[in-house]
Amino acid sequence: MQWCARLGCTGAARRGDGRYAKLATCLQCRFAFCVYCLRAWHGNVSGCESPSSHVVVEAWIAAEKLPEHERDRAHAELAMRYGRATVAVIVQRYRDEQATLAYLQENAKSCPYCGQATIKSAGCNHMTCGACRGHFCYLCGEGLNHLPNFYAHWSEGGGTKCGMKLFDILVDEDGDTVVYYDDDSDWQIQPFD
Repeated sequence: MQWCARLGCTGAARRGDGRYAKLATCLQCRFAFCVYCLRAWHGNVSGCESPSSHVVVEAWIAAEKLPEHERDRAHAELAMRYGRATVAVIVQRYRDEQATLAYLQENAKSCPYCGQATIKSAGCNHMTCGACRGHFCYLCGEGLNHLPNFYAHWSEGGGTKCGMKLFDILVDEDGDTVVYYDDDSDWQIQPFD
C-alpha cells in the first residue's frame, strides 16, 4: 500500500508495474508521484533528484517566519517539490543537529589544541582528546602537552587553581562521606547516601 505524497491528502495510491514500477497515482486527488523520492512524477528517464539539504532547510526556516496561511502554503509547495517524506527527514535532521549543537555549547569543553568538543561523564579531570590526542585539564581547559608529567598540574602547590582537584568526587577513608569539588573553588562534604 502506498499513501499519497501530497501534503494534506490522505488518499491511497495505486502503484504502477513493469517499467512504471516507480509511479504511483493517488486514487483520491489523482496526484502522480515517484514512490522513491515522493516528488511529482518525473518519468523513468531522469533519476530521482535529491534536494540539497541546506536549500530545503533555508526555505523551511523562511516559511516559519510567515503568517500561518502563507507558511502552510510554503510548506505545501516544499512538500510538492521535494516530497513530503524527504522534507520531513531533512527538517528533522536539521532540528536534531541544532539540538546537539546547543547541548554541546552548554555542556562541552573544547580541546585547546584542535577545538574538538569533549564532555566528561565521570572520572578524573585529565582529558586526552579523541581527535588529536592532546592532553588538557577539564576544569580550566589548559593544555598539558608541554608538561613532562601531566599530573603535576593537579599537585598541591603546582601553581594552578586546579591543585588537588584531579577528581571531582572522592569517597573519604571511612566511606561515610563524599567529598566533591564545586564551581566556587571550595571543597564540600556531604553525607554519603
